[in-house]
Amino acid sequence: MRARFVSAEDELVLLAARTKPTAAHTVRIAELLEKVDSRRLSERAASLNLVSLVFETLSRQERASSELLAPLKSRHKQNALRNQVLTQHLKAIVRALEGRRIRVLTVKGVVLSQLVYRTSTSRELGDLDLLVDVENLESSSAEIEALGFRRTQPLPKASDEFSSRRDVRFERVGPPMPVVLELHWKFKDTFFRIPTKDVWASMARHELDGDTVCTLSKEMTLVHLVHQLNYEAYPLRNLVDLAEAIERFEGSADFGLVEELTGRFGLRRNLVLALDVIQSALDRELPAEVRALRRRLSGFARPWLSKIITHDRFHFDERALAVRRHPKARAAFSTLFLDQGLTASFGALARRSIGRPAKG
Repeated sequence: MRARFVSAEDELVLLAARTKPTAAHTVRIAELLEKVDSRRLSERAASLNLVSLVFETLSRQERASSELLAPLKSRHKQNALRNQVLTQHLKAIVRALEGRRIRVLTVKGVVLSQLVYRTSTSRELGDLDLLVDVENLESSSAEIEALGFRRTQPLPKASDEFSSRRDVRFERVGPPMPVVLELHWKFKDTFFRIPTKDVWASMARHELDGDTVCTLSKEMTLVHLVHQLNYEAYPLRNLVDLAEAIERFEGSADFGLVEELTGRFGLRRNLVLALDVIQSALDRELPAEVRALRRRLSGFARPWLSKIITHDRFHFDERALAVRRHPKARAAFSTLFLDQGLTASFGALARRSIGRPAKG
């Protein structure tokens, strides 16, 4: 049931933000294509960082006219070029670092797009993120600068700098466009910490456009997406990534290990909320093993849920949210994510956590 205060453009973005719409979704998408304004649709998808996925989904719909798709297509082409440039720079940097026997882990971005979407165009990319051992920070910086990047921050020197900071930023001015690289030695840990040793222990090789790079395992990729909900500037896009990853990894990822890791890192409440939002706002059907995981974690769901789903305009009773298909619940989640309102809520959840994991 369509939420009465979500616009046709917003609803179409929610329905099209998936690689495999169901038959029911396809019917509703066809109805909405007759009602939306192409410019507003493009601007809304862009504001949520979902242009490419929305365009690719709608371009497969028979009723999607070329006039309607034109603004989306223009943005999609720009994103595709940017993604191609980022991919080439990432491959060059990884080759240079591994050539110096520096172990390097690629995080999010380019590799996540390939791993989850099987394409370099479906997910819009912002910058490059790499993880190296702290003792290799200086030599890694030198290799990156030799490839034309300029370091915009000083390297940390004292031990307190290493504990208070987590990355060094580099920039490369085009052509054809500027590129930003963040070189990490740990993940953000304002609320929760994923210990670096656990990140390295999860390392797996993945093919990237003819090369192979090290990235997170499937299980740690899921955990990292859940972790990112405390910080992500585009929470809806992050949830779409998580939903697509769950679907893509069904049958190949160990969801029992995901349950174990989220427990170890204090992220189970985030996981429960994420799964509930995926089912409600995104109208996704979870695989059987993930539904079983969700049932095992039912104790984490309430009564805290009603305390964190807050917004400057909305405060919903958790009884309404308890019913997955309840229109009020779906409207609440949809509006919160479309208005970029849940990042703060996940942060509030983190501060109410049972405590941070031990340092390691």
